[in-house]
Amino acid sequence: MIRVLGYKRIAILMFLVAVNVIFAALLYLYLVPELKSTERDMRKAKAAESAVRNDIANIQTEFSQLEMQQERFEGLKADGFFSNQSRRDAQAVFTAAKAYSGVTEAVVSVKSGVVVEDQDAAKAEQVLLESPVSIEFTGVDDADIFEYINYLEQVFPGYLSVEKMSLSRNANISDTMLRAIAAGRNPPLVSGSISMVWRTMVSRDDYLNAPADQEGALR
Repeated sequence: MIRVLGYKRIAILMFLVAVNVIFAALLYLYLVPELKSTERDMRKAKAAESAVRNDIANIQTEFSQLEMQQERFEGLKADGFFSNQSRRDAQAVFTAAKAYSGVTEAVVSVKSGVVVEDQDAAKAEQVLLESPVSIEFTGVDDADIFEYINYLEQVFPGYLSVEKMSLSRNANISDTMLRAIAAGRNPPLVSGSISMVWRTMVSRDDYLNAPADQEGALR
Protein backbone atom coordinates (compact mmCIF):
# COMPACT_ATOMS: atom_id res chain seq x y z
CA MET A 1 0.00 0.00 0.00
CA ILE A 2 2.91 2.32 0.76
CA ARG A 3 4.22 1.61 -2.72
CA VAL A 4 0.84 2.49 -4.20
CA LEU A 5 0.36 5.74 -2.28
CA GLY A 6 3.93 6.75 -1.82
CA TYR A 7 5.58 8.22 1.25
CA LYS A 8 4.70 11.78 0.29
CA ARG A 9 1.01 11.10 -0.01
CA ILE A 10 0.99 9.18 3.25
CA ALA A 11 2.72 12.11 4.93
CA ILE A 12 0.10 14.48 3.53
CA LEU A 13 -2.72 12.24 4.75
CA MET A 14 -1.13 12.01 8.19
CA PHE A 15 -0.83 15.79 8.27
CA LEU A 16 -4.50 16.23 7.34
CA VAL A 17 -5.54 13.73 10.00
CA ALA A 18 -3.45 15.62 12.57
CA VAL A 19 -5.04 18.91 11.51
CA ASN A 20 -8.52 17.40 11.89
CA VAL A 21 -7.60 16.11 15.34
CA ILE A 22 -6.35 19.55 16.32
CA PHE A 23 -9.55 21.19 15.04
CA ALA A 24 -11.63 18.60 16.89
CA ALA A 25 -9.69 19.30 20.06
CA LEU A 26 -10.17 23.05 19.63
CA LEU A 27 -13.86 22.53 19.00
CA TYR A 28 -14.21 20.40 22.13
CA LEU A 29 -11.94 22.43 24.38
CA TYR A 30 -12.93 25.95 23.30
CA LEU A 31 -15.90 26.20 20.98
CA VAL A 32 -18.21 23.80 22.86
CA PRO A 33 -17.72 25.52 26.28
CA GLU A 34 -18.04 28.88 24.56
CA LEU A 35 -21.29 27.77 22.96
CA LYS A 36 -22.61 26.56 26.32
CA SER A 37 -21.61 29.85 27.92
CA THR A 38 -23.39 31.75 25.16
CA GLU A 39 -26.49 29.62 25.67
CA ARG A 40 -26.40 30.34 29.42
CA ASP A 41 -26.06 34.05 28.72
CA MET A 42 -29.01 33.88 26.31
CA ARG A 43 -31.12 32.09 28.92
CA LYS A 44 -30.18 34.72 31.51
CA ALA A 45 -31.02 37.49 29.06
CA LYS A 46 -34.39 35.91 28.28
CA ALA A 47 -35.11 35.48 31.99
CA ALA A 48 -34.19 39.11 32.62
CA GLU A 49 -36.38 40.21 29.72
CA SER A 50 -39.28 38.13 31.07
CA ALA A 51 -38.80 39.66 34.53
CA VAL A 52 -38.84 43.17 33.04
CA ARG A 53 -42.00 42.37 31.11
CA ASN A 54 -43.65 41.03 34.29
CA ASP A 55 -42.60 44.16 36.18
CA ILE A 56 -44.06 46.36 33.44
CA ALA A 57 -47.29 44.33 33.47
CA ASN A 58 -47.48 44.63 37.28
CA ILE A 59 -46.88 48.37 37.11
CA GLN A 60 -49.58 48.74 34.47
CA THR A 61 -51.99 46.71 36.62
CA GLU A 62 -51.21 48.75 39.73
CA PHE A 63 -51.60 51.98 37.75
CA SER A 64 -54.99 50.84 36.44
CA GLN A 65 -56.05 49.92 39.98
CA LEU A 66 -54.91 53.32 41.26
CA GLU A 67 -56.90 55.02 38.51
CA MET A 68 -59.97 52.97 39.44
CA GLN A 69 -59.48 53.79 43.12
CA GLN A 70 -59.08 57.46 42.27
CA GLU A 71 -62.28 57.39 40.22
CA ARG A 72 -64.05 55.62 43.09
CA PHE A 73 -62.73 58.21 45.55
CA GLU A 74 -63.88 61.11 43.36
CA GLY A 75 -67.30 59.49 42.98
CA LEU A 76 -67.71 59.06 46.74
CA LYS A 77 -66.52 62.62 47.30
CA ALA A 78 -69.05 63.96 44.78
CA ASP A 79 -71.79 61.95 46.55
CA GLY A 80 -70.96 63.66 49.84
CA PHE A 81 -69.49 60.59 51.52
CA PHE A 82 -66.55 62.56 52.97
CA SER A 83 -68.64 65.12 54.83
CA ASN A 84 -70.49 65.51 58.12
CA GLN A 85 -74.12 64.40 58.27
CA SER A 86 -76.20 67.55 57.91
CA ARG A 87 -79.77 66.93 59.11
CA ARG A 88 -80.88 70.04 57.23
CA ASP A 89 -79.54 68.71 53.91
CA ALA A 90 -81.04 65.29 54.61
CA GLN A 91 -84.49 66.79 55.28
CA ALA A 92 -84.34 68.66 51.98
CA VAL A 93 -83.64 65.40 50.12
CA PHE A 94 -86.46 63.56 51.91
CA THR A 95 -88.89 66.35 50.96
CA ALA A 96 -87.73 66.30 47.34
CA ALA A 97 -88.02 62.48 47.19
CA LYS A 98 -91.64 62.64 48.36
CA ALA A 99 -92.53 65.24 45.73
CA TYR A 100 -90.64 63.36 42.99
CA SER A 101 -92.12 59.92 43.69
CA GLY A 102 -95.70 60.88 44.44
CA VAL A 103 -96.04 58.85 47.64
CA THR A 104 -98.94 60.10 49.69
CA GLU A 105 -97.06 60.13 52.99
CA ALA A 106 -93.50 59.52 54.21
CA VAL A 107 -92.69 59.76 57.92
CA VAL A 108 -88.91 59.80 58.35
CA SER A 109 -86.88 59.22 61.50
CA VAL A 110 -83.09 59.70 61.56
CA LYS A 111 -81.54 58.57 64.82
CA SER A 112 -78.37 59.97 66.31
CA GLY A 113 -75.25 58.87 64.50
CA VAL A 114 -72.59 56.74 66.11
CA VAL A 115 -68.89 56.46 65.40
CA VAL A 116 -68.00 53.01 64.10
CA GLU A 117 -64.53 51.75 64.94
CA ASP A 118 -62.55 51.25 61.75
CA GLN A 119 -58.78 50.71 61.81
CA ASP A 120 -58.18 51.98 58.27
CA ALA A 121 -60.16 55.14 58.98
CA ALA A 122 -58.33 55.66 62.29
CA LYS A 123 -54.95 55.43 60.56
CA ALA A 124 -56.01 58.27 58.25
CA GLU A 125 -57.36 60.33 61.19
CA GLN A 126 -60.91 59.76 59.91
CA VAL A 127 -64.08 58.59 61.63
CA LEU A 128 -66.90 56.54 60.11
CA LEU A 129 -70.37 57.76 61.05
CA GLU A 130 -73.49 55.58 60.89
CA SER A 131 -77.03 56.84 61.45
CA PRO A 132 -80.06 54.51 61.44
CA VAL A 133 -82.88 55.76 59.22
CA SER A 134 -86.47 54.46 59.30
CA ILE A 135 -89.29 55.51 56.98
CA GLU A 136 -93.00 54.71 57.13
CA PHE A 137 -94.85 55.52 53.92
CA THR A 138 -98.09 55.08 52.02
CA GLY A 139 -98.85 55.38 48.34
CA VAL A 140 -101.37 54.68 45.62
CA ASP A 141 -99.00 52.25 43.89
CA ASP A 142 -95.92 50.32 45.07
CA ALA A 143 -94.06 51.81 42.08
CA ASP A 144 -94.27 55.20 43.84
CA ILE A 145 -92.50 53.75 46.87
CA PHE A 146 -89.73 52.24 44.74
CA GLU A 147 -89.32 55.60 43.00
CA TYR A 148 -88.96 57.20 46.42
CA ILE A 149 -86.23 54.75 47.45
CA ASN A 150 -84.42 55.04 44.12
CA TYR A 151 -84.39 58.83 44.42
CA LEU A 152 -82.84 58.62 47.88
CA GLU A 153 -80.13 56.20 46.70
CA GLN A 154 -79.23 58.50 43.81
CA VAL A 155 -79.34 61.90 45.53
CA PHE A 156 -78.86 61.39 49.27
CA PRO A 157 -75.53 62.76 50.60
CA GLY A 158 -73.15 60.01 51.67
CA TYR A 159 -73.88 56.29 51.35
CA LEU A 160 -77.39 55.06 52.09
CA SER A 161 -77.90 51.28 52.30
CA VAL A 162 -81.19 49.40 52.60
CA GLU A 163 -81.19 46.97 55.54
CA LYS A 164 -84.83 45.84 55.65
CA MET A 165 -88.02 46.60 53.76
CA SER A 166 -91.67 45.53 53.84
CA LEU A 167 -94.70 46.36 51.67
CA SER A 168 -98.37 45.52 52.02
CA ARG A 169 -101.51 46.28 50.03
CA ASN A 170 -104.24 47.91 52.11
CA ALA A 171 -107.06 47.58 49.60
CA ASN A 172 -107.80 46.28 46.14
CA ILE A 173 -108.62 48.49 43.20
CA SER A 174 -112.36 49.10 43.03
CA ASP A 175 -114.67 51.53 41.28
CA THR A 176 -114.74 53.66 44.41
CA MET A 177 -110.95 53.73 44.54
CA LEU A 178 -110.71 54.57 40.84
CA ARG A 179 -113.12 57.48 41.28
CA ALA A 180 -111.09 58.71 44.25
CA ILE A 181 -107.88 58.54 42.22
CA ALA A 182 -109.52 60.33 39.31
CA ALA A 183 -110.65 63.06 41.71
CA GLY A 184 -107.04 63.52 42.86
CA ARG A 185 -107.56 62.23 46.39
CA ASN A 186 -104.89 59.48 46.04
CA PRO A 187 -106.16 56.90 48.55
CA PRO A 188 -103.36 54.98 50.30
CA LEU A 189 -103.65 51.56 48.68
CA VAL A 190 -100.12 50.51 49.59
CA SER A 191 -98.14 50.99 52.81
CA GLY A 192 -94.67 50.01 53.80
CA SER A 193 -91.63 50.58 55.94
CA ILE A 194 -87.94 50.58 55.32
CA SER A 195 -84.84 50.52 57.53
CA MET A 196 -81.66 52.07 56.16
CA VAL A 197 -78.20 53.08 57.37
CA TRP A 198 -76.68 56.45 56.47
CA ARG A 199 -72.87 56.33 56.35
CA THR A 200 -70.28 59.07 55.89
CA MET A 201 -66.58 59.45 56.69
CA VAL A 202 -65.03 62.68 57.92
CA SER A 203 -61.80 63.83 59.51
CA ARG A 204 -61.70 63.62 63.28
CA ASP A 205 -61.31 67.39 63.59
CA ASP A 206 -64.32 68.09 61.35
CA TYR A 207 -66.33 65.59 63.37
CA LEU A 208 -65.50 67.27 66.68
CA ASN A 209 -66.07 70.81 65.32
CA ALA A 210 -69.28 70.08 63.36
CA PRO A 211 -72.09 72.67 63.58
CA ALA A 212 -75.14 71.90 65.66
CA ASP A 213 -77.23 70.73 62.67
CA GLN A 214 -74.66 68.10 61.79
CA GLU A 215 -74.32 64.77 63.54
CA GLY A 216 -71.16 64.61 65.56
CA ALA A 217 -71.33 68.15 66.88
CA LEU A 218 -70.63 68.55 70.59
CA ARG A 219 -73.92 69.41 72.28
